[in-house]
Amino acid sequence: MPKLKKGHRGILLYVAGCSLSYILTMGLRFVYLKTGHFSLILGTILDHNHILQFLAALGLFTAFSKIEIKGKIATFICKISPYTLGIYLLHENLGLRYAWQKLFTQGAPVGVVELILTVVLGSLAVFAAGIIVEMLRSKLVSLLHKGLLHLGLYRKVSEKVHEIDAAFAETQN
Repeated sequence: MPKLKKGHRGILLYVAGCSLSYILTMGLRFVYLKTGHFSLILGTILDHNHILQFLAALGLFTAFSKIEIKGKIATFICKISPYTLGIYLLHENLGLRYAWQKLFTQGAPVGVVELILTVVLGSLAVFAAGIIVEMLRSKLVSLLHKGLLHLGLYRKVSEKVHEIDAAFAETQN
């Protein structure tokens, strides 16, 4: 998207998407509290696949895609990046989605500072747990794959998948 080539426009799109989500949510909430209408629509605004959430995510992605990181932090990011999808999948698992919130908010936060601290520490804990679980899963799958390669049928299928993957990669270059 040519209009988003500059990083600051990505930030503006992110802020606009978040702001519009907030304004729309609060506006519909106000109407809902007064009339009891719009309860279904109210819940959809903050869903992951709502257009405003998509635009905010696109803006954030665009802004971060312009950042160049070097040194030790870049090495660290490259080491954990293969495991970040696992964080999302673990955190959004239906069996765990709300358990995280209950775990980190045993007593309701009493002030803004406590609320922010709870959210930051909870997010870091979920991030660390997700990285560890995904690293363990990756190692387990790798060991399983190595073991299954001793079976002829599995090895043949695996080789065919690699051939197809290589052919696909060639068409992308």
